[in-house]
Amino acid sequence: MKKAIVIIQTENGEHKSSIIRTISQILIGLNEKTIINVGELGLSENIASIVEIDHLKIGIASQNNNADDSLNMLTLLSNKKCDVILGVIKKAPKNFQEIEDFGKNNDFHVISLKSNWSEKLEVNYLTEEQVALILKEIERVKNCED
Repeated sequence: MKKAIVIIQTENGEHKSSIIRTISQILIGLNEKTIINVGELGLSENIASIVEIDHLKIGIASQNNNADDSLNMLTLLSNKKCDVILGVIKKAPKNFQEIEDFGKNNDFHVISLKSNWSEKLEVNYLTEEQVALILKEIERVKNCED
């Protein structure tokens, strides 16, 4: 499969945006030619942008705490021709099953990660190994042949 969805599920529903901001900063740091916010996605009250690295479109999104629109988020990013979609959602089995089904129906390889919660910092975070897995998946998509 040429495309990928990486979903990060959070135990604590708050502060999902901290993960998205961190991932965005890592991706932006990978290439000086990075393009941010390609087009307006219209995800009301959600964080969403597209980062382009070496002609690879990476959709980055986080649903707000009151929303249950993971599928809509994926559909919008897929319609924008994203090669990789990185999303953060509240942990909910129903949401993830919908995402897996979407991936199968739209030729995306789906990976699920669970964030960690720091009481001291009051922030969700990913481990170094999880970030490495995300970067490895992006590299896999980048190197796939059509």
